[in-house]
Amino acid sequence: MSYITALEQIAKQTGCEYKLSEPMSKHTTFKIGGPADIFLEPDCEIQISTALRYCHDNGVRCYIIGNGSNLLINDKGIRGCVIHIGPKLSKISLSGENEITCMSGAKLSALCQFALSHGLTGLEFAYGIPGSAGGAAFMNAGAYGGEMKDVIKQ
Repeated sequence: MSYITALEQIAKQTGCEYKLSEPMSKHTTFKIGGPADIFLEPDCEIQISTALRYCHDNGVRCYIIGNGSNLLINDKGIRGCVIHIGPKLSKISLSGENEITCMSGAKLSALCQFALSHGLTGLEFAYGIPGSAGGAAFMNAGAYGGEMKDVIKQ
């Protein structure tokens, strides 16, 4: 069985939306990039972990993307699996008096707006940065003297 067929079955079993030969140009801010063999759009952590486990155990290349900013994808596309952490995984909530918890698919601008609307400071530097909270944390996005490492609690 090919890895595409196996991941398609995993997606169906876990209720994960998926697309075959999905043009990555639809998912990058630069609007470039050829097709991904299989493109998963999970709505829960179990769908992500199941796909990642399969890819890891079977040597399948797997790429996790968020909002698609700062991504340059070859017109030949991606051989392997792309997992899109997007709007379905974007919950933002207060967790304590001065703390925000957010899922990695939340847009960074939405996170900044949430902080502002709750009278919390620290994310002002991030307001104009495109992308998702997960991508910003992963690459330690920053501007105007601030960086994500300054506002993330482990």
